[in-house]
Amino acid sequence: MIVYIITILLVFIFATMASYIKITNNLEINGYYSRNNRFFVLLTSLPLILVGGFRWRVGTDYWQYSINYEYYVNNFWNSLFTFEEPGLKFIAWISSIIYDDYTTMFFIASVITITLFVLTLSKYSKMFVFSILLFIFVGVWHGSFNGVKQYLACAIVFAGHRYIINKNLIKYMIVVITASMFHFSVVLMGLLYFVPRTRLNLKHIFILGLATLAIVSSYGFIFELVENFRKSSLATTPYALREVSIYRVLVAFAPLAIYFIFTKRFKLSSEELFYINLLFINAFVVLATSQSAYLARLALYTNAFTIIALPKLLNMNDKYLKFLLQMIIIILYGIFWYIDVTKSSSLVNYQWIFDKDFNF
Repeated sequence: MIVYIITILLVFIFATMASYIKITNNLEINGYYSRNNRFFVLLTSLPLILVGGFRWRVGTDYWQYSINYEYYVNNFWNSLFTFEEPGLKFIAWISSIIYDDYTTMFFIASVITITLFVLTLSKYSKMFVFSILLFIFVGVWHGSFNGVKQYLACAIVFAGHRYIINKNLIKYMIVVITASMFHFSVVLMGLLYFVPRTRLNLKHIFILGLATLAIVSSYGFIFELVENFRKSSLATTPYALREVSIYRVLVAFAPLAIYFIFTKRFKLSSEELFYINLLFINAFVVLATSQSAYLARLALYTNAFTIIALPKLLNMNDKYLKFLLQMIIIILYGIFWYIDVTKSSSLVNYQWIFDKDFNF
C-alpha cells in the first residue's frame, strides 16, 4: 500500500500547484477553464502513469492480458479488417516494435488512459484537485489495472464527451466508434448524447426505475446476446452470477443525497444539469446491474463521469460549507477506495516490473 499512498501524496501536491500557480492565459474560453498550469498538470499525471504502467502482476486480469499478448500482436491486421476490437492489438503490435514484451503494452495503455483522463479534468473541471483525488478514490485509476480494454474505451469517450455539450452528434459518434475499437460494449455510451440537460422530475426518475426493473428481469436475454456475440458460454459462470456489494450501490447513490440536500438547484446551468443527470443514470445503472458482476462492468463508463460531475453539486455560496463537504466526500471515498484495494489480493501487494526477469 505504501506505493499507492506515496502516489496519492505526490498527485495531491502537483495538482494543488497546478491549480494555484497561475499561467498567463487565465481565462474562461468556450465554457472551460484553462487556468491550470500545464507543467504541473503533466507532473500530476506522471506518478499515476508510472505506477500504472510499471506494475507487474497487479490487477485481476493482468495475467490474462499477458497471456494474450502474442495473440494480440499476431492478429492485429486481421482484427483491423474484421473490426474485432483491434485497439489493444494495435498497442500490442506497436509494443512488439518498441520492446517485444507485454509490459510495454501495459505501459502504453496506462499512458493513453491516464493522460486522457487527467487532461480532460484539467480542461473542464472547476475543482481540479478535488476531481483528481476522486479519479483515484472513486476507483477509476486502479480500475484501469483490471479492465485495460474497457478503461481505454472509457477514457476515449470521457475525453470526447464535450461533443455532447457542444451538440455535435457526428463527432461524438466518431469518438464512440473509435472507443469501440478497444471494447465493443462502449457503443452503449452513444446514448449519452440524448441525456437531458434539464432538471429531472418524478416522471424521469420513474422511467429510470422502470428501465432498471426491465434490465434486472432481462438478465437471461442479455446473457444470451452476449454469448452469441462472444461465441462462448457465460450465464453459468460464477462471475456472471455473482452479486455486487450493496455498499457499491450505496456509494453510487450517495451523490444524489448531496444533490437533494445541499445543491442550489436553481443555480444550475444546462451544462451542469447534464453532468448531474449522469449521476442519476450512473446510480440506476449500478443498481440495474448489481445482480451480476459481469454486467456491472458496464457501470464503469458512467461511474467515470462522477469525478467531473460531483464538483458541480457543490455550488453553494457558503465557502466553509463547500470546503467541509469536499473534505467529507474525499474522506468517505478514500475509505471506500482503501477497502476496495485492500480486499483485492491482486491490487494490495503492488509489485514493480523491475521485479520481473527480462530477457535482454
